[in-house]
Amino acid sequence: MFAYRLAKYGHREQQRDGGERYFEHPWRVAAFLVEELGVSDCDVIIAAFLHDLLEDSFLLTIEDVRRVFGPRVSGFVRILTKEDGEGAGYFTRIACAENEVRLIKISDRRDNLRTMGVWPADRQRRYIEETRTFVIPIAEQTTPPLAGELEELCRRTEDRLAQGPRKRRRRRR
Repeated sequence: MFAYRLAKYGHREQQRDGGERYFEHPWRVAAFLVEELGVSDCDVIIAAFLHDLLEDSFLLTIEDVRRVFGPRVSGFVRILTKEDGEGAGYFTRIACAENEVRLIKISDRRDNLRTMGVWPADRQRRYIEETRTFVIPIAEQTTPPLAGELEELCRRTEDRLAQGPRKRRRRRR
């Protein structure tokens, strides 16, 4: 699939905060949509692979996405692309979008919540607040079981943060 290769190439020099290749994130988002939510719409899967590419890479413009993948995919990607400094308006745009766009965003947020343990604690707390304020209400309207999963991920992270930093155990030799 061209979108897979394009996302892999576009994120090739990027790493997530924990050191993993950035490409693993869009791959997991697309895989979750297909394997767990049963999405079979190619445009949705393509947009899932490309959802961070415009924000994080200079490889493509939205016009490039339209020319290569068509207006539906480029529309999805445009809605999912958060501009610098954009706040609540971004989530309003997502909330008003088609169900497919909301599913991509919810899946994106789910993956970030599952992998944000390496982030600084204050960033995790802000992300949880943003999730509860904006994303969970979108999920409740789109797919209530995922709203529950997002809330559970937020709660688990809060519990972990409340316990404080974990001490590493030294291995006995």
